[in-house]
Amino acid sequence: MDNHNDNNLDTDLNPEDEKEGLKRLGSSLASARKKRNFHLEYISKETNISIKHLKFIEAGRFEELPGEAYITGFLRNYANILGSDPDLTIKNYRNCKAKKDQKPLAKINSLTESSFSRNIFILISVLFFFLAYGIWINFFYDSTKENFSDKMIDNSTEVIVTNYGNESSSSISEQAVDNQDNSNIAIVDAEEESHKDLERSENLDQLNEDDNSFFSETI
Repeated sequence: MDNHNDNNLDTDLNPEDEKEGLKRLGSSLASARKKRNFHLEYISKETNISIKHLKFIEAGRFEELPGEAYITGFLRNYANILGSDPDLTIKNYRNCKAKKDQKPLAKINSLTESSFSRNIFILISVLFFFLAYGIWINFFYDSTKENFSDKMIDNSTEVIVTNYGNESSSSISEQAVDNQDNSNIAIVDAEEESHKDLERSENLDQLNEDDNSFFSETI
């Protein structure tokens, strides 16, 4: 059993699950240490790694360690003291972590695609709104312009008819005044002519009387 775990330490790990892979890596390190009869105190002294952190590593509880930079250093020193390949040990750790990192990446990609689809939908909706708004504005403007033109034509026609009516009334009034004036003039002329005829008649009568008187005196 120990030989199997020890061999796993220098073998590429490509686990399906991150947690299971990290446990296998920690178990391989613990098996290699025990095979060499190294106590944790000795490993801690030689690597400057605390016993608490060594236990976390062997238990596969890497999330309890300070950070990635520390973990890489711990694994390198631990593999060196055990006589294993430190680069392969770090690679196995990263392979295990990659399983965890791929899930958020897939989720991020899914969210990105979803966001992209949503943005496309929003963009199309906005474009459709402005297109519909533009068509409505154009229709409203044309209708308003047409109604305004019809109203202007009606007003112009009304003004023309009114002006024509006023001019006609004015012409009729002026003609009536002229006719009245002409009638008055005709009446005055007739009166003057009648007066003249009367004067001529009186003068003629006077002449006749004078002639009769003259003949009477002569006889």
